[in-house]
This record gives sequence, structure tokens and C-alpha cells, in this order.
Amino acid sequence: MKYNQLNAIHPNQYSHKVELYKPDLQDSKILIDLRQQIFNDSYKDDETMVTKNFESQFRHQYLLIYDKEFVGIGGVSSEQDVAYIFGFGIMPKYQGKGFRKVMLELMLKDLIEQDIKKIMIDVNSENAKAFNLYKKYGFEVQTEFEYFRKKV
Repeated sequence: MKYNQLNAIHPNQYSHKVELYKPDLQDSKILIDLRQQIFNDSYKDDETMVTKNFESQFRHQYLLIYDKEFVGIGGVSSEQDVAYIFGFGIMPKYQGKGFRKVMLELMLKDLIEQDIKKIMIDVNSENAKAFNLYKKYGFEVQTEFEYFRKKV
């Protein structure tokens, strides 16, 4: 999905209590722990992902902090004026409370301030909550793929 920057980003109920933080290498353990709780991947896979993100000059990560607690995680891969959002998620105990929207708004604002012209995000269309949120915030479907799983 591609972001249509004509949509305005609106302040939200948590604006005064949240912070978008760009972690560095010393925050690796925090990132791995969050990824494990959000995405349920293996420790090794999460460790590899976090390490590769820090090794790449084209990737950076975000953490959402609310009331001194880590709430969400998101990554961006960018080159020149194009950015791809990936690994975007909210801690289970904060899901359904508007933090996904807050984090998306803050990430979009930061990318726009960096003069990013094209912002993309991949989403499984079966994930209705995420798909509808991205559509609400101005993302438009660019390409669709149908996936078929082989029964084992």
C-alpha cells in the first residue's frame, strides 16, 4: 500500500504522553524482547532481524514509549525519498487502545519531516484491523497478491 500524503495527521488522545524513540545498538535486547512478544517469532529470528537492521545504513527502527513503557515497534527501510514500513506492531496488553494509530501517525510525521516523498507498507489483507487502519490514514492499494498455502 502507498501513502497518500493529502490526508492530514490529527493529534490524538495520547499525544502528550507518548514519545517516538529511535533506538540504537545498545537497545538490541529491548527490541528483541518486544519483537518476541508482538510477533511470536523465534529468539534467533528476532535477534537476526534486529542485528541486520542496525548493520544496514538504509534501515532504522522506532519504539513507541507511553508513560515510560515500551508499547510498540516499527521499522523503516529507506533510500533517497522512498520508505517502506515493516515490522510494525503493538504490545499485546496495549492492543485495541489506539496505540497502533498513534505510532503510525508519529512515524508518518517523522518520515514526512525527513522529506520522504513515497511511503509504502505491506499488509496481509486478511488482517482487517491493520488493513482498515492503513486505508483510513491514506494508504492506497498498489499491488495485490493471492497466496495459497499447501496443506501438509
